[in-house]
Amino acid sequence: MSAHRFDPLIPVIGRIYEAALDPILWSGVATDIADVQSAGKALLFSPLHSPAQGGIVYPVGISESALQQWADRYVQHDVWSQAGVAKGLFSEGNVVTDEELVPHAALLDSVMYREFFSRLDIARLCTGVVFGMASREVPPVVMAVYRGVAERPFGERTRATHRLIVPHLSRALGIMYRLRDAELRVAASLAALDRLAAGVLLIGARREVCFANRAALAMLAAEDGLRLRADARGSSWLAAGSPGAQRALEAAIDQCLAPDCLDVPHFSRALSVERPSGRTAFTLQVSALPEANEFGCGPRSPRAIAFLADPARQAQPEASLLSELYGLTPAECRLALAVCAAESLATVAERLGVSENTAKSQLQSIYEKTGTHRQAQLVKLLLSLASTD
Repeated sequence: MSAHRFDPLIPVIGRIYEAALDPILWSGVATDIADVQSAGKALLFSPLHSPAQGGIVYPVGISESALQQWADRYVQHDVWSQAGVAKGLFSEGNVVTDEELVPHAALLDSVMYREFFSRLDIARLCTGVVFGMASREVPPVVMAVYRGVAERPFGERTRATHRLIVPHLSRALGIMYRLRDAELRVAASLAALDRLAAGVLLIGARREVCFANRAALAMLAAEDGLRLRADARGSSWLAAGSPGAQRALEAAIDQCLAPDCLDVPHFSRALSVERPSGRTAFTLQVSALPEANEFGCGPRSPRAIAFLADPARQAQPEASLLSELYGLTPAECRLALAVCAAESLATVAERLGVSENTAKSQLQSIYEKTGTHRQAQLVKLLLSLASTD
């Protein structure tokens, strides 16, 4: 095969090695590979480890809610992975296509396709094993590209291109895991926040904004009651439109940065920020983060997380999805969605016609069923499920 057919790979390979030293670039690398392979969807990920466990997840054309559903419900029905393990195909450097794993007709008849992949229009696969099951120093990692049911299968050209790409991925990710493992986990976690439909900001010890996801930046860009203000040193700060709102904003953040363990407001008690345009006020929920957290490490680690919502346009997951994925009862679904909408537990209990103690018991049950431990984690999960596919 002539060398010039692989010319488009040259800049992609350059960006792969740039990402080894700047992990925030991995999302762009996954997109580049999908483009080269004429694939509408792709995943560079560690199938057995979450970012908090040292793994990575960089999707292309696949929403956070879809990733959550796969992890919570459909991983056990993944016929491709099951076949790859059974046939011993997941060894380092190996590249396989969907029909080597499972006949196409069998895939279309599987639970995974009928209930899940069909909604994403995923029916064709070419995957390369960057790190296999036998690797001791790094978790298993694969680079997968996908096509829809009406698109052509992946052929030998795709396989040959993938075989060229995978060794470069292994070298670059190997450098990253050995030298900057913590930063890789942080980059993967920030990439996940960027895929959420709701606004999220990470706040440092001096009230500075360490990170704002795309949804938050879109809300703040209009400067309608809230905006990001930059100082001469390049740091960003959340600024309200009036002195009174600014004082309330700073007080809410300060309560999280230096909390009084005897007087901490409930997470559901959101700060309301009026907007000069007359539109519905923003709501801002702020919660403290542990000193060691998935979004940073050392002195630059964020100390608080803020969820910014525009109630007029805020998306929520369907109650039926919460029931399907986590087995929440109708009453628990109503409570979870009300908490996500920034209502206090006392207000929710009154509106739903239950006692506050009952609401607390239901909330604890929701935590157990969803695998969360705090309201900040629950809200993040619900917001991820509200993102569109």
